[in-house]
Amino acid sequence: MQTKSSVSPLGQLADIAVLTSLCLLQFAFVFGMPWLDNGLWPQTEGPSAAIHLFSAVLALFTGLQVAFKDPKYIKALSSPVVLALLAFAVFSAVLAPFTPEPVRSIQGTLKHGVGVLWQFEMGLAVLAASAIWQTTVMRRIALVAATLAALAIIALYAIPGQPLGVPLGFQEWVGVVTLAVAGLLVTGPRVSRIGVAPLKIAVAGVVCGAGFLVSENRTILLALAALTVLHAVDAIPFLRGLVRVPVLRAATVVVVAIASTTAVYFAGPIIEARSVAAVKPGDFPSVASTAPVDKALIQDGALGTIWSRSYMVRILVDDMLENPVTALVGNGFGSFSTAYEHHARDVPGRFFAQPTPTASTTFWDVHTSANFHSHNMLAETVASVGVIGAILWLGTFAAMAWASRAGLAVALGIIVVGSFWFPINHMLGALALLTAATVVPRQPSAKAETLLSGVGPLVAILGAALLGYVGVAATVLGIVERSERGFPAVQVNTDANTCGFIRTQFFPEQEIVIDLYSVLKNRVSQSDNPPRELFDRSTNVISINCMLRRYFDRDGSIRALTASLSGRTSLIALGPASYGSLRTEIIKWGDDIDRLLTILPERTEFLPPYIAILSGRAHQKAIMEIDRFVPRLKDTDPVKHYLLSQRAKLFGDDEQYRVHYARALDLGFANLWPVSEEEVKRVRGK
Repeated sequence: MQTKSSVSPLGQLADIAVLTSLCLLQFAFVFGMPWLDNGLWPQTEGPSAAIHLFSAVLALFTGLQVAFKDPKYIKALSSPVVLALLAFAVFSAVLAPFTPEPVRSIQGTLKHGVGVLWQFEMGLAVLAASAIWQTTVMRRIALVAATLAALAIIALYAIPGQPLGVPLGFQEWVGVVTLAVAGLLVTGPRVSRIGVAPLKIAVAGVVCGAGFLVSENRTILLALAALTVLHAVDAIPFLRGLVRVPVLRAATVVVVAIASTTAVYFAGPIIEARSVAAVKPGDFPSVASTAPVDKALIQDGALGTIWSRSYMVRILVDDMLENPVTALVGNGFGSFSTAYEHHARDVPGRFFAQPTPTASTTFWDVHTSANFHSHNMLAETVASVGVIGAILWLGTFAAMAWASRAGLAVALGIIVVGSFWFPINHMLGALALLTAATVVPRQPSAKAETLLSGVGPLVAILGAALLGYVGVAATVLGIVERSERGFPAVQVNTDANTCGFIRTQFFPEQEIVIDLYSVLKNRVSQSDNPPRELFDRSTNVISINCMLRRYFDRDGSIRALTASLSGRTSLIALGPASYGSLRTEIIKWGDDIDRLLTILPERTEFLPPYIAILSGRAHQKAIMEIDRFVPRLKDTDPVKHYLLSQRAKLFGDDEQYRVHYARALDLGFANLWPVSEEEVKRVRGK
């Protein structure tokens, strides 16, 4: 593996370009620093542009080196690990046009930036890193770059006051990327060598330890525990075959991946039952619900985190069980948010983040961040690209484990972390180097070499396409997104065919609009005079809601419809100042709820604010709407009894009002919408 360069000067320049791009990829997080304003999610979208640019350079020069049959690149490309990664990327790309939101699948969500493009870039980066890893000097330079990047990230989070700011809005990712760099240091320089230099071990320990202290990410400890077990198994004679026989190494990784995901799936109800059993009589007496689970602090502590992760996996699995076709072909990358909309009411606890005395003590944090990830890479992969895609994905780790014991350690570490966490675009550089360190380059036959060299031009063309993509991204996102975040006044247009202010074929238009709506809601709520700010931006609200209706009518997007209803709920609740400017939105509110309930009959939580507004403005209309919806609701739904209580109130029947409202509270209505202690006492006559 220690080769000297015997290529032409042009080839050497290409190697330098590849090495430079790989080193720069380690510092992609810099483009996500707070002082770089680029996109709705600047700490992810900024690095995306840099990653695409560096990956384009990698693809151009790697493709040329493959086409010219540079032995380093041909050997790297013939590796099963590299081929599995590229096969997974190609398979994902083939499926993308058939997913509900193809552009989102290609791009990944704006919030974590991992989609089809990222998969291609990962495969290219591993191919390039596997080639330069064969040259001692280049390998050392790459190791130094990765180590410096990890230390820089740690320093950004550790410096008191953080004057430069930090990349991303949460520190847990620091632990994952520093663990990857520590693994990279320990794995080299030769895959087959078990021992490593004490200095490398010391540096790896510092990087990993500091990363944990900064991030407090417990998945690091789980990964280290798994690797400790692996080392112990290697020392036991009758078990060491699991570590020393290639086929058993590969099988071990696959079994661990499936077993850990299965364990996470079943953990939720078990933890829930344990928490409920710990509830004592008299605990949290102000909680209005009679369900024991609403008095259990499930989300607290390490088990609470696993409980949350478990329900993330459960909604993906349950969604696939309801739609078996999804299990075969997937819904594309970033589809977790859609599955969430179908199963949001399946999870116990309150819907709103801010605790109130009458609401459940349990809160599922996904309710505030469902546009993210399921925190389980295997479940997410099956949901994204189906079972066949997941087999290819697992094949990458099996190939790593098959190659060597070091490959097994790396694959196992990633699998364990991936059972509770997920990749972010920033991580590509470190993960690519770590994966490449496990690759054993192999000399293909002359026929295979000729076949592989034919892939070179295709790789180079992909690089050119990525360069063009970066230019288009800078123009479209820079002009459209940035200007629209100012929300300039727009002319009212309620025609679903023509309304709106964003049209793009190459970027996730729907996701941009949904996120812009969140930005607008935050702007209104945080202003000095929210009702006035809402009045001034009412045409923007109308325009966005019209666009969201179009996505539902045209694409059947549940996510767009619920975003529209959620936005109206929070904005119109600001009071009468909004009623005039948003009169049209109030009128269409009931019809939009009706459309939602036709598809998702359990998502009734949008009805109470609508009926509350009508009850204060148009009594007869409120009664008509209550009579319209009540027959469709289950008797176990607290919203049904809330609507009946409001109907009784409109007719002046205080006794029936209190009877139905009390029943609604017993069933958990205060978990859907805040209810004061005074109102609970009045309703229950206390």
